[in-house]
Amino acid sequence: MTNTLDLSVFLDGPSKNHDREKQTFIEEFWRQPLGETHIEAFSAYFELLQREVYALLDTKSFDLTSLDFEHVLTIRDAILRHCPDTQETLRQDVVEQLEALNLPEEAISLAIMFVIRLLLMIKVKQYNGSIIAQSHLLQISDTQSLKSIVDTIQTAPSLGYWNTINGFPPWFNVIDLEKKAGLRIDWTHYITEHLTVQGDILYLFCNIQALQHIKCAQGLTSKFFKEEFINETVRTVHLFFPEAPHGYSSSQYLTWFHKHGEIKLWQRSLASLNTPTVSRLYNEYPVWNQRLAWVLEASKNQPNMGIKRIWQDDRDLSLWWTRSSMPGGNSVSHSLQNRRQEAVTVHNSQILSEMLVKFPYGSPSTHCEDRDNYERIDYRDWTTFCVEEP
Repeated sequence: MTNTLDLSVFLDGPSKNHDREKQTFIEEFWRQPLGETHIEAFSAYFELLQREVYALLDTKSFDLTSLDFEHVLTIRDAILRHCPDTQETLRQDVVEQLEALNLPEEAISLAIMFVIRLLLMIKVKQYNGSIIAQSHLLQISDTQSLKSIVDTIQTAPSLGYWNTINGFPPWFNVIDLEKKAGLRIDWTHYITEHLTVQGDILYLFCNIQALQHIKCAQGLTSKFFKEEFINETVRTVHLFFPEAPHGYSSSQYLTWFHKHGEIKLWQRSLASLNTPTVSRLYNEYPVWNQRLAWVLEASKNQPNMGIKRIWQDDRDLSLWWTRSSMPGGNSVSHSLQNRRQEAVTVHNSQILSEMLVKFPYGSPSTHCEDRDNYERIDYRDWTTFCVEEP
């Protein structure tokens, strides 16, 4: 099966599942059996594979269509053998191994980068003399080893001028970051782009299942990724999907995912009740703390303050003056303030930002007619109910 696996099958649409080929790829590529994990849990990874295969076969300078899965495994073996060696040493070995393909060294370099991106899920390219000012793009020169490059993303950085915090605020979750901070959440297939903010978009790493599969492949993990790094990376994703009081219920996260398109299996696992609870203490993330600090800083300084966000963003009390100046704002503001005071009275020892209490369904306005219906409402949604009241 390995010898006959055609990489182009991964260019097919979702109607053709190719589950057998996918399982072969996962198990052979990382030298780790799939076990009881369903192959659909790797759907995000196969989006990455499809993208990379398409880019490889679409290369204008060279014809790499002759590269098959057996050649990919040959390159992978060379990468593992030459983990601490220079890129030039690695390339010369691959040139000898793939001599029958009669490819120039530049084409071999492209093939090596292709396998590295699939193997480690990092965005990396061969250094060509020009400096690309992108922190999420790794460049490797002929005199550097792949291990030294990968180590740079696993080294705990100095926080420098960042003010450390004890823990992350209760609104530090995907739903509130979109609703209150104006940060849109998108997903990246590359670890190097994880927790980067570009404009008003926060990128989170989506290939969690593949990364956990790598952790079980000790031959690979011991050479490149430290187990502590893998665990911390997984935790930083779960950090944005907390349950109450710091977040929302599983059904609310699924609703949020559904708003952004068809819900995939890996997304369901993030919203699952079985999702592990992770620490919200800042010092529990020594490798990723600098990027987390930047995300927190960016979430406080998004300029897109539309009317909807002004109503929903209750993190800054100064915005109450803005709400009060809007039509109907005074009555709504006083009503909300009264509700909050009632909540504080009932739960006088609790922190306001961490409560969930029961209030009358709908707007807290005096015009609300449906006073007999009750549901569990997070105080962070009160402003939404006020806006939606006719």
